[in-house]
Amino acid sequence: MKKVSLVLMASVLLFFWSCSKDREEMISFPHYMVTDYFKVKTPIRLFTDGKEITDQAIINTFIEDSTYTGFGKYTKHSSYFENDKIKITKDTLITFTHQDSVVIGTFDARTNPKRSVIKKGNEFVIISPSHTIQSQTSPINEILKHKFIIDNVTYMPIHGSLYLIREVYSAYGDYNQMEMPRINYLYKRKGGWGNALSRLNEFDEAYIAKVAKGDTLAVQEYRIGLKAK
Repeated sequence: MKKVSLVLMASVLLFFWSCSKDREEMISFPHYMVTDYFKVKTPIRLFTDGKEITDQAIINTFIEDSTYTGFGKYTKHSSYFENDKIKITKDTLITFTHQDSVVIGTFDARTNPKRSVIKKGNEFVIISPSHTIQSQTSPINEILKHKFIIDNVTYMPIHGSLYLIREVYSAYGDYNQMEMPRINYLYKRKGGWGNALSRLNEFDEAYIAKVAKGDTLAVQEYRIGLKAK
């Protein structure tokens, strides 16, 4: 009897898996998705000297502080973590033009082309065809979980190594509902200058150990929920 029950359970599970797979294969393209929600995944986290700072008073002091950003201007650290840095809004249309390509927002062959998509289970790996230049002094590729594709390296006497890169990131879920990670970060180096960016990506926890003494890294992660239109 027990053996029969196990066989029956396996058959039921196989049936539901087959139905789910059939529904996914029935998706027609182009397939449209819109923003369903935006949520903060983590509070602003602070790191220095290979360790995380958990004293909220110290975190608050850093966030309320400012850094000189040139031309007589000081930028408040909290401004790097405002929600208006998130470029995907409720009006942004996500278009899967095919199983292997997606457009985030309004298509433009030069400024916003189709991105390649590789589906791995419930993960959609998205690769930009557009190249940007990154300096060797920027730690962004190490901070991010999904590493950039480096297509070329050029050495410049003043700037050092310059990398020609393509952005890689992921979304999780299926064609009906998915979440797209977003990260904002500020890396302030000893001496006062630093880097700040907002990316569709996730934080690589392994980078914590690489934050140098005297440097400070502030990170906040978000999730953008998408639903089928």
